[in-house]
This record gives sequence, structure tokens and C-alpha cells, in this order.
Amino acid sequence: VTLQMKAPYFIAMVRALEAEGRAHNVRTFVADGNGDVAKVNSDIEDLLAKGVDGLIMNISPLEALPGGMAAIKKAGKPLVLVNRKLKGGEYDAWIGVDNFNTAAGVGEVIAKRMDGKGNLLMIRGGPEDNSTGNARRDGVLSKVKDTGIKVTFAPEFGKWTEDGGIRVMEDMLAKHKDINVVFCEGDVMCLGAQKAIADAGRSAQIQIFGFDGQKAAIEQIMKGSNFVATGVNSADEIAKAGFRTMLD
Repeated sequence: VTLQMKAPYFIAMVRALEAEGRAHNVRTFVADGNGDVAKVNSDIEDLLAKGVDGLIMNISPLEALPGGMAAIKKAGKPLVLVNRKLKGGEYDAWIGVDNFNTAAGVGEVIAKRMDGKGNLLMIRGGPEDNSTGNARRDGVLSKVKDTGIKVTFAPEFGKWTEDGGIRVMEDMLAKHKDINVVFCEGDVMCLGAQKAIADAGRSAQIQIFGFDGQKAAIEQIMKGSNFVATGVNSADEIAKAGFRTMLD
């Protein structure tokens, strides 16, 4: 297993994979590529040298990994991608969510809640070529583009962290007094944005929508806070399906 594990989403994925390994009497090695191509390729070389029987990868925010994927193919090992679908290279299976259509569902709820008017702030995870985040952005936009809703993009990326969400939201609150709704490409950034909104005393005026179905976000939704909805992207279910696909 090789992942980038800073975000709660990736940590949950690792925990699920490790649990599946124990349940099936399979030894699991975990490497954190930290989103760095050289580190990921080195991790893959190390795992192949250990004689692993297969690899499960979620390489974020990288879009392609030609060297590493070629090394896995040369070694004749099965490769299952989870969550992140890489461009190019060969792999045996990909297990993940339809980011565009799931986000379109979130966009529908936003459009209804806003009654086709107001100001929607979009907080992106980054970087610019992140296909996962871009699909989520485009899914929401597909449902609000023909309405009277004004869309504002935060110029800075939230970098898929709670601290990033706080930082970006604080900046945008200072610059924009008319924000009605916030959509973040990941729940973890939304939870930070929610804190910044609360600190500014604007929780009653600004609703929050996210993506991933993070436990803390669902708890906020269930208790009726200003966190209204999220698109489900279960790290647990995807990891389990990826592991069982690998076994097959």
C-alpha cells in the first residue's frame, strides 16, 4: 500500500486496509509517498524488493506515475488504484467514486437552498491540475451555472487540510461580506472554514457544503449546524473493495 496520509481521509483508508489484511491473514506494508514522485517511486522499489504479491495505491495529489507503474508491470505484480485514478500506465483495477456526478448532487442541494440567488464561495484543494478536485468543482458548477447564483473562487488553495480551510476562509471573510454559501472540495477544509465562520460570528448567515463524507462532517450535519450536506466518498468502503479486488 502506498498513500499520502496527511488528511483524515487517507488515514481512514489505511486503517481499513490494515483491518482487511488482518481479516484475510495478509501482511500489509504501508508507505507514505507524501505526494512526492521521487519518494513514491522509491517506496515502490522498496516494496517490490520486499517481494510483495500486489500493490494498492492512492497517490495524491499526483496525476501520473509512469516510472513507478512501469516498475510494477515489469515485476509482474497486480496493481489496484483506490480513490485516485492515475493518467497513463497500466493497472488492473480502479476503485473510486464518480466525483463529477456526486458533486452535481451537492450542487443541486446548493441551488435549492440558495433559491437560485446569492453568493457561493468555492474553496479548492489544489493544485491547479488536480483532476479529483476539478471534477468536484465542475459537478457543483453544472447545477448553479444557469441560475442567478454568483460564484466566487478563493484565490488560494486550502491544500486539503483543516488549517488550510481556516486560513482561506478567514481571508475571504475579510474581503467578502456577502458570502451566503461555501463549497469546499473536501470536508476537511470545510471543517476549518466552519471554525473561521463561527469565529467571525457569521454561522447563521453562511451555509457549508463539502465532499467525502468525513465522520466529523456528518456529525455536524446530523446535529443541525450550518454544515448542510456532503458528497459521500467512503474511504472505508473504497479501501475494502480495493483490498478484495487485489485478493481476486
